[in-house]
Order: sequence, then C-alpha cells, then structure tokens
Amino acid sequence: MAPQHLVLDLTVGAVPTFCPTKALAASIEHGPFARRVAVRSATATPCSFASFKMNSCFAAESPGELDAMLLADVLEDVVAFRPQPVEVRFFDGERCRSAFPDLGVLHLDGGVQLWEVKGATKSPSLVRRLGHLSASLSQVGIEYRVLTSTWLTRSPRQANARLLYRHANRPLPSWAAGEITRVTSCHGPMTLGSLRAQLGLGLADLAAAAAQGMFAVNLAGAALGEGTPVRLPRTGARSGGFLGMGV
Repeated sequence: MAPQHLVLDLTVGAVPTFCPTKALAASIEHGPFARRVAVRSATATPCSFASFKMNSCFAAESPGELDAMLLADVLEDVVAFRPQPVEVRFFDGERCRSAFPDLGVLHLDGGVQLWEVKGATKSPSLVRRLGHLSASLSQVGIEYRVLTSTWLTRSPRQANARLLYRHANRPLPSWAAGEITRVTSCHGPMTLGSLRAQLGLGLADLAAAAAQGMFAVNLAGAALGEGTPVRLPRTGARSGGFLGMGV
C-alpha cells in the first residue's frame, strides 16, 4: 500500500512526479505527519508544544525540538511549521536511507526549509550522512539546516522568544493593532518604551502584540526592554520576532 504521508524519493534514478517544494509547503501547512513521534532511545521523553501560530499542539521527543518549535512560533519570517512533515529517501554514499527531519518550515517568501536538531558533538558517520542528505535536498530547492542545542538556547534569543510566546494569547484592546501601526508609521524610530508611553500598554501587552505580528523586534540583540527598537512587521507576518545579522 502506498504511504499516506509525503515521501520525497531522492535516490539515484528516482523521478519526482510533483514539485517537491510545493508538496512540502502543503504538507507543512496542512499535514499529515510523516510520523508522529518515534522515540529512538530509552532516554527520549515525548512532550508537547502548543503552537499559537499553528493553533495546534505538536508532539516532540526532546527539549531541543521544543526549542526549535518555540523559535518557529515567534519568528516573523515563518508563516507555518510542522514536525516531521516528510519522509526523505536518499543515498548516503553507501546505501539508501529514509530520514524524517524534525521540523518543516514555510517562509514568507514561499521558501521551505527542513530543520534538524542535533547535539554539538556529531560522529564522522553522522556528519557524512547529513551532508549527503543536505546535498540531495538542495538539488530540489529545499534547504536543510542543522540546529544545535547550543545555538537554540543562546542568550538572549531564547529568553526573548519565551517572553513573546508566554504572552501570545494575551487579549489586547480592539484598537491596539491600528494604533500600533499608526504610531510606528508616523513617529519615526520607536522603542518599546516609547510605544508604551504613547499607548499606555504594559510590557506584557507589547510582548503579546509582537507575538501576534503587530510589530517586529530583534530577538537576538539584547534582552527585550524599554530601549528595544521596534519596526513595522513584514507584509503577511503572523508573528514579530526576527534575528539580527550573524546569528
């Protein structure tokens, strides 16, 4: 019986009958999962992540996967994400393998990425295998990105992402979105402090507004506070966190 989930067969001689990037984008937005959660060892602990952006609760099997989902949930450039949206079949230089990347990410520009969460230390065989997988995916226009737990938990990025996520469901006044756009457009460079003074909103309210994509803040610069610069969000953004250059 044919698999019900998305399969990208990138082995030698395989000829795709569909556009891989469009198929992956659809799988990220609407599912189904290639597999729910596969606990690979006795130390792996299944847990869940409630996504504000996707209005769904996703399963994860490690703190690193939770950190990756947290980041995707608050990043301005990410419009949708889904754990294990695809099975990738590829040749690793020795034999054909199947891989289930941890997270599929759809960006504002329509580009798709597959994220894999790994520890800082990787064996030579794993590095080789991931290299073959990355090269195979790049040939069909899909970027494969390996995120380390060290990178995901780097300060102040993680704390800032958690602040936005913690307040994402906070109710805001009906006038908030319009007034934030008006003030940010008309008053030149703004900070969280000047927004608070102009609108009478607290930091928790402003964190909620950023999480909901009403304005954008740099998550990687410094701890979010009164002096944090803000700007209008990109068109179509569903959240307002972004990462500065070199992070």
